Amino acid sequence: MIKTNTDYDVAVINYPLMDPRIKPEDYSSYMKLDYKSVDPWSVPVYIHIPFCSNICKFCVYSRQIPSSKQILDEYVDALKKEINLYAKTAYVQSQKIDAIFIGGGTPTVLSSSQLKEIISELKNNLPLENPEITVECNMYNADENKINSLYEAGVTRISTGVQTFSQKLRNILEMKYTEKEIIEWINMVKKYPFKDVAIDFLFGLPGQTLDEWKNDLQIALTLPIDHLSIYKLTVFSYVKLYSELENGTIPNLPQEDQVLEMYMEADKILKDNNFIVQSSQEYCRNNNKSQFWELTYDGYGDNLSFGAFSFGYINGVNYQNLHNPKEYISKVNEGKLPIKMVSQKITHDKLLERTMMLSFRRSFIDKQVFYDQYGKHMEEVFGDILIELQNKNYIFDNGNRYELTTLGRYYQGSVSAKFMRSTFDKVSPIKKKIAVGMHVVPDALDEMKGI
Repeated sequence: MIKTNTDYDVAVINYPLMDPRIKPEDYSSYMKLDYKSVDPWSVPVYIHIPFCSNICKFCVYSRQIPSSKQILDEYVDALKKEINLYAKTAYVQSQKIDAIFIGGGTPTVLSSSQLKEIISELKNNLPLENPEITVECNMYNADENKINSLYEAGVTRISTGVQTFSQKLRNILEMKYTEKEIIEWINMVKKYPFKDVAIDFLFGLPGQTLDEWKNDLQIALTLPIDHLSIYKLTVFSYVKLYSELENGTIPNLPQEDQVLEMYMEADKILKDNNFIVQSSQEYCRNNNKSQFWELTYDGYGDNLSFGAFSFGYINGVNYQNLHNPKEYISKVNEGKLPIKMVSQKITHDKLLERTMMLSFRRSFIDKQVFYDQYGKHMEEVFGDILIELQNKNYIFDNGNRYELTTLGRYYQGSVSAKFMRSTFDKVSPIKKKIAVGMHVVPDALDEMKGI
């Protein structure tokens, strides 16, 4: 990975960490899905589509170009079967599902009819309560007919990765479409009464200047969108961009202090223009918060997840599905949950730690809600960490809750990782970073291939 001054360049959101040495005969029994949930919290559902029409040279996510239409058909069929494997359990049927996010990859690599099949399967089998439904789109394969089809299927939010409007930077990233074409596509989507249209930006791009970044933000402010995500570029050794940076065939990444300045400037510009913070990367205006992100980072409830490579948390167990779509399809067709690895059942200490680390991903944690849930003040449990983070100007106490400062949101991964202390007692910083990046407990690292 290209080195930076930030300790954690991956999302610190999966906890408890998983242990690949755990191999239960039946995952449904291991997660006790035959019990009814008594959890009062609403639940989000994430669906992973691991396919794209082309591979962006900076993308770090699990994705591949489909080898044939058949693999897409088989994947959609397997996805529907996986949904039903969970849907028939007492635990899932006793939940309240309020948000669905179909991401990837590129979900719109699927046909309109395939996307409708997935949405219908969810609606017909899961205990949904008028959910928000988001679909990530790529304008390359999301024309107006597909957008109309998504609206007819009940989709309420559209999200797309713009990354940058700068033609210079788009050329470096080898991204199709111009600023004019992107804006035309967004305006086309807004012809349909979706609750929200959201766009993603990357900052800290090769050769990017502060002025170019500010120009991206100013263009976004003129668009009919209510949600904007800003992500710092992270370059891992397995992506094409890494080798180009190493070989010097493209401009260097900005220095870390320049990247931090970009984040600080974005925070100021967006707040000055009536955007509010929803998470460390998410901003919205008109209080148009995404329900999916609210539920994913509330720190208390379950997170259901379906599809190859997806991560979920259910009944105190964190899980990750098989990576390879063909292996995923094969396992589901055997009538089994397509799980690659799971965590130990969460302990009371880790439950409180999970609440803290996820809540700070959302950028705050409410004191009274924590006390009502656990019967303890968070200062009793985490007082030393809270003081340390306040001294670093990463968080502040506003009386009712602890909130991340702007600096703290930039270093949110480091803040959240602080609360994993029962897992990382007497573990070296480098081993901790590797374990968090791989989502596995540190004592399993030595037994894993390549570690």
